[in-house]
Amino acid sequence: MPQRRRQGCRKGQVMKTCRFASTEVPVIGMYDTVVVGGGTAGASAAISAARGGNRVLVVEREVKLPHFR
Repeated sequence: MPQRRRQGCRKGQVMKTCRFASTEVPVIGMYDTVVVGGGTAGASAAISAARGGNRVLVVEREVKLPHFR
């Protein structure tokens, strides 16, 4: 995979990309577990995974965890 400077990177930084179909997608981080949704179940899953030693990313549209509707 070639590494090249991308828009949004600071001078001297190189952003990694991953090819998906015919599109290069920027890689913003490497995670063991990605949890989509930060409700009660998502927050619990993320906490449990983190306590198990995983690098966790939670994708949530609200600002706080867990969010309640």
